[in-house]
Amino acid sequence: MKKDKTTNTINRNNNFGMLHLMASFFVLYGHQYRLLNQSPPVVLGNQIHELGVKTIFLISGYLIAKSLFSMTCGRKKVTAVYLLKRIGRLFPEFLFCLITTAFFIAPLFTTLTVKEYFYNMDSIVFYIKNNLFLYPIFHLPGVFAVNPFAGTVNGSLWTMPLEVAMYLCFLLIMLFFREKNRQRIVYTLFGAGIFILWSIKIIYLPEARWVFYGTDWAAALYDIVYFVIGGGIYFWKPKFDIQKSFFLLLLLGIFNFNVAFGREIICMAALSCCIFSLGFAEKQSLNLPWLHPECAYGVYLWGFPVQQCIINLFYITGKIQSANLLFLISSVISYILARFSYRYIYKPFSKINNRIISYIDERL
Repeated sequence: MKKDKTTNTINRNNNFGMLHLMASFFVLYGHQYRLLNQSPPVVLGNQIHELGVKTIFLISGYLIAKSLFSMTCGRKKVTAVYLLKRIGRLFPEFLFCLITTAFFIAPLFTTLTVKEYFYNMDSIVFYIKNNLFLYPIFHLPGVFAVNPFAGTVNGSLWTMPLEVAMYLCFLLIMLFFREKNRQRIVYTLFGAGIFILWSIKIIYLPEARWVFYGTDWAAALYDIVYFVIGGGIYFWKPKFDIQKSFFLLLLLGIFNFNVAFGREIICMAALSCCIFSLGFAEKQSLNLPWLHPECAYGVYLWGFPVQQCIINLFYITGKIQSANLLFLISSVISYILARFSYRYIYKPFSKINNRIISYIDERL
């Protein structure tokens, strides 16, 4: 691998970064309609933002499995290094987004006065603390109360507990089963169990809710299964052909399945084939010099509150009624914030984190 001189990051010679960024914008596009109480576009039986989340989980499952299960150092080192890397990537920008939203953005978009808003400091701290500890809280006092999708500050935060839960599941498999073939077998059993649970939910218990620690894990199965598929692709390494994959996508897109189970199986097959065919393509034609793939996480974090702000400023006042134009404005602002967050929050923290990891490698 080589250094990219323009971004000072490692060039991994694949398209996964840009696919991740594209999926983040899919999430924003679907949310734009939902936040206006309109119906989002549907692709492969999924609303476009749902497809974006599933794409993110598919890519994350593969990359996390590759990062963890390819480690060859001692057990203590693997655990410490893996957790530090995951915490370092997830939480600095997350905390920055929570604090900035609660203390700087929210006071400008609340129906309360600034004094009244900060008088509710317990609610503000509750919002930051609970979200940081992965208990999703979506409301701040009076914020976005007059928006069409009233009261929700950042609805995208619901996926954070899911992702961390999968990080820990992968780690447990690695810790208890060190030998590669055993890891593959156990992971396959784990994946089969998730698929069976998902099948039971979608076929027999479509209305069921299994709420624990503020998250509906029954609904979460719809996305967790994609994370598991991504990890399975690392273990089993199937061959992907871009021409056959897009032919499959075209063929499956023609059929209309009224049964939810059939639609989701189609989505799993078509999305997995297309994403990994493009991801593994030898020519990185998706990579654009003026877009930085590492901003995908930041775009996802910032998109929802930025969209709520833009709707409050322009849609409610009647200045802009076009969902596409609102999406364009929100996307540019979200990307700018994501770029700032990556450069000035994640990168400095990453340097400290890397020093800690180097110390662990040398001393433990």
